[in-house]
Amino acid sequence: MSARRRLRWSTALVLAGRELRSARARFAFVVVAVALGVGALTGVRSFSQSFRGMLLTQARALMAGDISLRAPAEETPEQSAALAALAREGVISTRITESVSMAQAQPLSDPVLTTLKAVDPRFYPFAGAVTTTPPGALAKLDDNSVLASPDLLLRTGLAVGATLSVGGENFRIAGVDQAEPDRLNGGLGIGPRLLMTPGGLRRTGILQLGSQISSRLVFKLGSNAPPLGEVEARLRQAFRRERVEDFRHGNPTVERALDHSTTFLSLISLMALVIGGVGVASAMHAHLQARLDSIATMKVLGARTAQILRIYGLQTLGLGLAGGGVGLALSAIVARVLPALVANYFPALPKLEWHWWPAIEGLGAGVLITLLFTVPTLLQVRSIKPGLILRRHVNAGEWHMRRPAAWLSGMALAAGVAALAIALSDEPWRVAARDGGYFVAALLVAMAALAGVTWLLLLVARAAVGRWPRAPLALRHGMANLYRPGSLAQAVMMALGVGVMFTLTVFLLQRALLGDLRTGTPRGVANVFLIDIPQSQTAAVMALLEHQAGLENAPEILQTVRLRLPGARREISAATFDTPPSGVRLVQGGWRTGAREVAVSQALANAQRIRIGDRIEDAPVTAIFQAEPHRMVARVELIASPGVLKNLPATVNGGVRVAPAAIPGLERDMYAAFPTVTVVNIADVIERVEQVVDQIALVVHFIAFFAVFAGAIILASSVAGTRFRRMREIAILKTCGGTKGRIAAIFSTEFLLLGGVAGSAGCLLAVGFTWVIVHRLLEVPLGLSALPCLAAIAGTAALAVAAGWAACARLLSTKPLEILRAE
Repeated sequence: MSARRRLRWSTALVLAGRELRSARARFAFVVVAVALGVGALTGVRSFSQSFRGMLLTQARALMAGDISLRAPAEETPEQSAALAALAREGVISTRITESVSMAQAQPLSDPVLTTLKAVDPRFYPFAGAVTTTPPGALAKLDDNSVLASPDLLLRTGLAVGATLSVGGENFRIAGVDQAEPDRLNGGLGIGPRLLMTPGGLRRTGILQLGSQISSRLVFKLGSNAPPLGEVEARLRQAFRRERVEDFRHGNPTVERALDHSTTFLSLISLMALVIGGVGVASAMHAHLQARLDSIATMKVLGARTAQILRIYGLQTLGLGLAGGGVGLALSAIVARVLPALVANYFPALPKLEWHWWPAIEGLGAGVLITLLFTVPTLLQVRSIKPGLILRRHVNAGEWHMRRPAAWLSGMALAAGVAALAIALSDEPWRVAARDGGYFVAALLVAMAALAGVTWLLLLVARAAVGRWPRAPLALRHGMANLYRPGSLAQAVMMALGVGVMFTLTVFLLQRALLGDLRTGTPRGVANVFLIDIPQSQTAAVMALLEHQAGLENAPEILQTVRLRLPGARREISAATFDTPPSGVRLVQGGWRTGAREVAVSQALANAQRIRIGDRIEDAPVTAIFQAEPHRMVARVELIASPGVLKNLPATVNGGVRVAPAAIPGLERDMYAAFPTVTVVNIADVIERVEQVVDQIALVVHFIAFFAVFAGAIILASSVAGTRFRRMREIAILKTCGGTKGRIAAIFSTEFLLLGGVAGSAGCLLAVGFTWVIVHRLLEVPLGLSALPCLAAIAGTAALAVAAGWAACARLLSTKPLEILRAE
């Protein structure tokens, strides 16, 4: 070949295809590894886009109308006049009110904390439909009946037609509320749900001054109504401090949550894709090792390095496209599984459709990662000298890239992965850049640590084989196989270790958060809270509590009022105390007993830029405080001296520490005497939080599984890459009298060591990352247990053995004579 002759792309493509076909076994596994990452990434982003499409196409149904307004419990005269004027112009409205209360199936049963939703069946919903059993039950709803959610019937053992007591009043269960179109817009979501009329809600007696309620006005524009933008502007003018949204804006809260979750799951999928990239790079390295003679021959005949790189670059591109193509098919499965994993928390799920943009993103990411990870390997072609053709037994370890080129390619690889992480983020640019930096930093730390562990493992294996001649044959040969020529131990360690690290980190974070919830109420701190105590019944409630069995400390009663500071968009909670209450620490300023003054929480001071000396309710701010999170006073943002808040309506809440076994009795006694008082058992709240956290963890583990499985595929790829060496080894061992069982023990020892060490390293990294997160960011105890780590190590070892044997099980049946004749 003339050095000046150009190598056509078509010719390079033919040569690349021939070499790929000759090494199908070596590259089949890495194609699957890339496909796992592409499938997870495309599936996640396709589901996200389908969900966004649902939010857009069903926006009116999800809002139950054209405009939604977070409204106060009662309108001012000016606001009522504005609503009446709009009604005369064809804009009708309906109020949706949500609150919490206790519901009881019968006098002897335990009350259940329930979310109440009051709607007017004549209007609700303006858009969408409420799914009930029997159908049409909503239209027949009256002030004496309710629709119950399926979980409420399950907990109480009741059925349609039975009687349920709410606030001391009896209601007939007229049907089952299967789904509401505007569930995502709901304000309160504690416990099972009851759908009732506004008159029924008033019957319960829980609508008192200062009660914990969430109220929403939903509007429908008639055919002759003013334009949507004009109506929205007039509502904003009338309700200056309230949130007004129209269906064109969707649901910002849900969309933000969708952005966060899509970004997080995309980064997990990217990690699986990175593992696939490591596998492609390792397989390409082994492939180039096997083609050293061919590359040297081409150079002797005048081929330039650029021409050779073109051939192997096309091979890499082909692998990326093949993996991406298989991944796109796999993404359909991912996109179908994800809705099933979150179905319990969404009233409506998107209709799955094919989306081109997520497919382009996934395929592009797969090809880009494949190219990025093989660039350092391909650049090593420059180091191959034609003289290698004369030294067929060259030590593979002598073939490496020059240090400057290695550093530059490594930096380009890190920058490329960071850019891809930023591009896949749905967050604002600054947040995306920060998350991409954290992602790459964690990945580099993990890979550097795993590379160090691999180096140490190979060093120990060499030393043990040389200095422990009487070790069992399977152990000695298994350790020797770790550093055999062409071994991909480092790639396997990185792939498996990173997958285990991330999966176990998620699990440990989940345990730490839930463990903190379960043990986060110190002894003496209330574990039962009483909400919306009528002021006239405060003394009677206190008397009942003081004579309650199982009481572990004196009840704590807190009287609060709601304030809205100038310029603030929300109300704050304030309370009156003569002296700083227990559980409060002054951060700045001081408290003067008997003076007219107020103190504000540090969070409120930071949010509203309040300083010592400012005035609130015509009283000076003299202190800034922090409250212990488990105390009742932690719910108060402003503390005032007596007299400052005397003319404002107050709400009374309470807390008490009760022995867990006595809580059901307290709930029954409290409901029998004070049915409008809501009793919140912290154990029930924790159970609800645990369900949500477990559901989130299930989704994360499902996606993280792709990373772990990709690591197992890389192990299978490394075994397939050394297939011919293993066949020769098997032939020699069989010729020397080795049995299938003994040879199987040798290979199993090799796979077991790789999996065990990779699992151990991944566990150590997971513990380290978890410790940093829980101590630096979450500030909760780690609560580390050895059992999850041991299970992760054992599971990784078992997975490694299974993956290794999946790639070489057939080799044991090969006859020695066939192999030795080919030598």
